[in-house]
Amino acid sequence: MIPLHYYVNKIPEIIKEINNNGIDLPDLTGSAFIGNGNAFHIARLYAMKYNGFVFRAEEVNRLPTTQKACIISASGGKDSINAAKHFSDAVLLTCNQNAPSKKYAKNTIIVPAEEEPPFYNVTTYAGMIYLLERKFLNPPKKDENLLKELGYNSIIFIASLKTHPIASMAALKVREIFGKMALSLTREEAYHGWFLHPAKKEGLITVDTDFELNEPYHLEGSLLELLCKLYYNIGLLQDKLKPSDPDYDRILKLRNWKF
Repeated sequence: MIPLHYYVNKIPEIIKEINNNGIDLPDLTGSAFIGNGNAFHIARLYAMKYNGFVFRAEEVNRLPTTQKACIISASGGKDSINAAKHFSDAVLLTCNQNAPSKKYAKNTIIVPAEEEPPFYNVTTYAGMIYLLERKFLNPPKKDENLLKELGYNSIIFIASLKTHPIASMAALKVREIFGKMALSLTREEAYHGWFLHPAKKEGLITVDTDFELNEPYHLEGSLLELLCKLYYNIGLLQDKLKPSDPDYDRILKLRNWKF
């Protein structure tokens, strides 16, 4: 499988395509933002930006069908289909021109992306983050200190409330690629029981926040820069360790997901 950092290097091309094609977001103020997996964390970022609120796709039945909604799904398939069916006024944010949920949405925004393995979602959600920030991206670099933390068998990411979705995406990516335990906490959450014992051999990375315990390695930057730094170095470690390819097909068959 092509390592993750290959797709991180494609992000500037995606940004250029977004700008050249004049892709922009409608007024999403006050929307319910819907997503699962990485899309849920993108939905959290959008909800913070647009003073909205966020739900997982399986929760939509609790919402009125007339609720203004934005459904986020790179594939526009899987559980986004039922979510799109639920609302009469939904914007679909996807990277798939032929998204199955497209026919149920009132408006669809296609964000350009590279073709990637189905769970990678590097250029897909990077493009959606760029639409939120519109900030110049400094190319990520190899970071030996970050690689050291990522090399532990378990990793904790601690983030500010704003950057916690990015930390959560990084934790999920570590789990997806290496199969080892990784989790994300907000800074305030981290004080509630997670560090009551002496430091053990685990990676500890702070994402745009301070934390006084156990000497974490600190990262800072814009949302997209943070995602790129983390994904790029996860990809370098993937290239070095060459873990076995994830068996995503068994999930697709089990859930009968459509793309």
